[in-house]
Amino acid sequence: MVQALSIQKLNKTYQKGNVLNEVSFSVKKGEIVSVMGASGAGKSTLLQCIAGIESCTAVQLELDQQDISNWSAKKRPIVLMFQDSLLFPHMTVLENVTYGLRVRRYNKQEREREGLYYLKKVDMVEHANRYPHQCSGGEQQRIALARALITKPSLLLLDEPFARLDESLRRMMRTWVKGVLKEEGVTALFVTHDREEAMLMGDRIFVMARGTVLSSGKPAELTESPENLEVANLIGEGIVLENRTFISAANLSVVLHKAQLPESAYYIQEGTVTHCFRRHGQVFLGLQLFTDKQDVILPAAGELKVGANVWVWAEESALQPLNGGCSSFSDDPKPAFVGENEI
Repeated sequence: MVQALSIQKLNKTYQKGNVLNEVSFSVKKGEIVSVMGASGAGKSTLLQCIAGIESCTAVQLELDQQDISNWSAKKRPIVLMFQDSLLFPHMTVLENVTYGLRVRRYNKQEREREGLYYLKKVDMVEHANRYPHQCSGGEQQRIALARALITKPSLLLLDEPFARLDESLRRMMRTWVKGVLKEEGVTALFVTHDREEAMLMGDRIFVMARGTVLSSGKPAELTESPENLEVANLIGEGIVLENRTFISAANLSVVLHKAQLPESAYYIQEGTVTHCFRRHGQVFLGLQLFTDKQDVILPAAGELKVGANVWVWAEESALQPLNGGCSSFSDDPKPAFVGENEI
């Protein structure tokens, strides 16, 4: 697949020091990549540098095989969406959506035809003549998305666009927006600090910390086999032992009684069921391990209920070293939280 975006050794420095350090990655055409990390990791600054809003230095900054490093933000075929929809309050929904075409001097008939097409795409065509204040937060974000798509950008940058929405609306918008982007074949970078959101939105995930990309890969690769401790703590699904060994939740099993543990059980911990929830139609259990004092999410097994004491186990082959550490562990491992939003 053709590369849409290619970045090599991008750096951004403020007076207090480096914000972005030697950032390098590429994004394929039509790919949606989640950029995940804690606050201050450099995610938003990265988007602003790519969009041309912030200056930066880079060995390579190419979009559709063209060097855009010296292009102004206005010239770059990139749209950046923020947390706020930033709609013009004095314009109707249709006028907001078609503003970019107006700047490009499309005639009124062309603007309205394209505007109504994209409003239909985002299920907002019936709101065409309303004003932003007459629309809900979720509706305003859909209008902003239509406005972003109508100019057919080579790259769409989304900076936590659902952050101001309530949880139930965020869940709905994730699935809906990804569907629209895929249908339109849009190449996108999606910034979030939410682990679940990163996994649902991205074909791949870039994990950022301290202004650089620590790791990248498909969601399942990063959650089941994190490369290092930071990545394991940020996105891993499993438990961390002694800050140097990881066991994926996919390799953990749970039984109700200790006598049910098989001879092959190498890692053994007692715990309790703290909550249960449904994810993508499947029931999962939230478990807290007594000795390790960690939380882990596992598929529901049998008739286990909230409050039940259980035994969690894994075979020795399931232990994965982090940062080159060995796979042995002591009785006093350092805790690391791995959890899930309860439904």
